[in-house]
Amino acid sequence: MNRVTDNICFVIGPIGRDGSETRSRADRVLKHVIRPVARQCGYKAMRADELAEPGFITNQVLQHVINDALVLADQECICDPGG
Repeated sequence: MNRVTDNICFVIGPIGRDGSETRSRADRVLKHVIRPVARQCGYKAMRADELAEPGFITNQVLQHVINDALVLADQECICDPGG
């Protein structure tokens, strides 16, 4: 991935483990807030746990931050140590 991806809105934020409160909140915010607004503006919202490419996740995240047309950071923090 070396070019700008015009229609991707890459979402950064706490994801947490499957079944955690952090994951539950992140999934709700993505489904009910971010995705509908992104779609309405012509973007496809994507989060790191949805990347299907094999390889190192850190490299993939950095490529999305650099190349995607829009990056959204959810900065609300749920301090769940098991998260």
